Amino acid sequence: MTPSKDEYKSAIVRIVEQLYTETKKPITGAVLAERLRTSLQVSYTDVGYVKLSEPIHELVESQQLTRNRLVKHLEVAPPSFEFDLPKTQGCPSVTKGTYVREDAWPVFAMLHDRSIAVFDKQLMKFRLLADDAILRNSQIRVATPSNADHRNWIDQFAQAEGLSLLPDLTHTNEVLREFSVWMQSQDTSLQHKWKDFRAAKVSDVIREWAARNGFDANDFLYPIISRYSARTTATPTIKPETDIRSAVLRSVADLSLDELDNIVLPLRVVLKHFKPRD
Repeated sequence: MTPSKDEYKSAIVRIVEQLYTETKKPITGAVLAERLRTSLQVSYTDVGYVKLSEPIHELVESQQLTRNRLVKHLEVAPPSFEFDLPKTQGCPSVTKGTYVREDAWPVFAMLHDRSIAVFDKQLMKFRLLADDAILRNSQIRVATPSNADHRNWIDQFAQAEGLSLLPDLTHTNEVLREFSVWMQSQDTSLQHKWKDFRAAKVSDVIREWAARNGFDANDFLYPIISRYSARTTATPTIKPETDIRSAVLRSVADLSLDELDNIVLPLRVVLKHFKPRD
């Protein structure tokens, strides 16, 4: 007999608690889905969910579970567990921000004169359709930022950066395209700042849309992984003789006493490292 949604959610809470008791670690979505399948002999689709994140979202909202919002994959734990904040490792040049899921970006970041934006609840994805398209029952229309909204974003960015923009850049019906073309003539650092500023605005719109429609915004927004310069992450060059010496030392540690009899080592080197027991 297929369990109801409430029964399925109760099983999720029970299994999460069991797994956490066993491992003392948060449980990933893959592990949870497999344990649910073997325990209940059903999947979340059999119960009526499209994604496992749907019942998880409901359980997080009711404070029966807690979810790690700092990773892309699904990771949950009992409500008493506190996920650690990301560490910047003391690097002042770390860039923090939000990555917008690829199907959501063109919907919320672009202007759509001859198309409409929809969200397909069955596929859990955003789509752009022809403006005369007939929507299916699983599709809901999405109100996207207008030309005026983009103009306000550009004005806010220009004010923050102290830019003097010509009216042609901000008072046209294609403000986003005109400003994007102008930005291409500016220095790279300013272009990156605009990209991050725009992504932040788009993320805010998606959060508002998700809240109004009962979705978890974290399904569409991911934290950007800290990036460091090549200079700070590059592996230091190791001299070949250092590698050989390390390999020899590791090899000697693996040898038996009989095998050590066949190795020729200068006595001065052995005595340097040999410390007799008291």
